[in-house]
Amino acid sequence: KHHMSRLEMLFIGGVAEPFWKGLIFDVLEIMEFKKYAHKCELQTVTNGTLLTDDIADKFIDLAPKFRMCASLDAATPETFQKIRRLKSFDKILQNLTKFCAKTSPMQIVEVHNNINMMNIKELPAMVRIAKEMGADLIGVNITHNPGFGSRDIKDLNHLLLSPSNSSVFE
Repeated sequence: KHHMSRLEMLFIGGVAEPFWKGLIFDVLEIMEFKKYAHKCELQTVTNGTLLTDDIADKFIDLAPKFRMCASLDAATPETFQKIRRLKSFDKILQNLTKFCAKTSPMQIVEVHNNINMMNIKELPAMVRIAKEMGADLIGVNITHNPGFGSRDIKDLNHLLLSPSNSSVFE
């Protein structure tokens, strides 16, 4: 907390969901973040499961400038459950859509997707979903290396941007 007056950006992350039991708010209170929120961008990563209306409102009110990355990794409930082992895809989409609708221009929401062989064909739909929910950015991380010269790389390039999906980037 002694360095807060000098920070321009604060990232709170780790192995656990930051909104679990409101822990992110406890950390921010200890650091006296509210005192410096006007000049310090807050960054965090969430899976969106706990981003209820009350938590979303509290976070948005506390941080006038933030960048929140929401991990999604799928465009269908079935693929989401295979990857994340949770049956909460629809609830997460609902939480994130409501959250995005409440943000201001200095409050950035990025939907992030780890791309692998289970979800690569859903990539165009992932982009569409992020756009429809009102996210500011979409990020992808290729987590499967199909090897040099593999047809999968060609398929990935086509999925990233093609005549069939280019309208979602406009």
